[in-house]
Amino acid sequence: MASRAATGRAVAIIVALLLALVGAFLIWRYVSTADQRAFEGAELVDVFVAAGGIPQGMTANQAVSQDLVDTSQVPRVNLPPDSVVSLEDISGLAATGPIYTGAVLVSPQWGDPTLITSDLDIPPDRIAMSLQVGIPQGVSGHIVVGDEIGIIGHLTIEPQTAAIIGSDGSIVLEDPDDEGAEEVSQSRFVASNLEVLSVGRRVIVENQDGENQDEIQQTEQVLLTLAVTPEEAERLSFTNFEGQMYFTLLPDDFVMPETTGQTADSLFSSTP
Repeated sequence: MASRAATGRAVAIIVALLLALVGAFLIWRYVSTADQRAFEGAELVDVFVAAGGIPQGMTANQAVSQDLVDTSQVPRVNLPPDSVVSLEDISGLAATGPIYTGAVLVSPQWGDPTLITSDLDIPPDRIAMSLQVGIPQGVSGHIVVGDEIGIIGHLTIEPQTAAIIGSDGSIVLEDPDDEGAEEVSQSRFVASNLEVLSVGRRVIVENQDGENQDEIQQTEQVLLTLAVTPEEAERLSFTNFEGQMYFTLLPDDFVMPETTGQTADSLFSSTP
């Protein structure tokens, strides 16, 4: 009798599990087809949407050339008023405010670029400068407006050239005294406590060989607009053109200590 009771309980458990699995499958099927059922019988119309964030002031032509505009379909009953029906209607116009990814493009979002003013709150003793890096170098996208950041520059430094005045008064450049001198790569903070005025992201589409469309890759970039002094702008511009940059997020009231930078020799010779 005990054996039959145990067998009955086992059968009941198996049946319950099977019913639970069947129920879960039916629920999954219902949810997965909800969007399809919602569109059934609805008249679908083509719309233009933002495939990536479009910043204020960017023209429609620039957005299209950077693949920030795509097409999609929505039920006619959900079609926003004044939706853009042709890109020619907004050609030459600029975004009057930020347009976020996935938003349907509508006519009121676009206006005369000469009438669009910046909404950046730039301190009186600073100028605005925009820089972009990859997601890891951009603190994984954790930077927001109002934060302060520091920027590490990584540059390859060529051997120093000696300059002397020739007998005729001309300046002559001589090779370094050390004939075996080699280039040295160094990483060091080039700016700190920079206020973030705006934050954005860009998706860059790259074709590796220019022909094979299968080789197209997308890379996401963190784009920051910063309040900097003219001297900092020059330093950051040089770093941007000649080397690489790495953003660092600073805590409140952080004072950057003086650092000497790092090279391969100092990195592996210093004591932690």
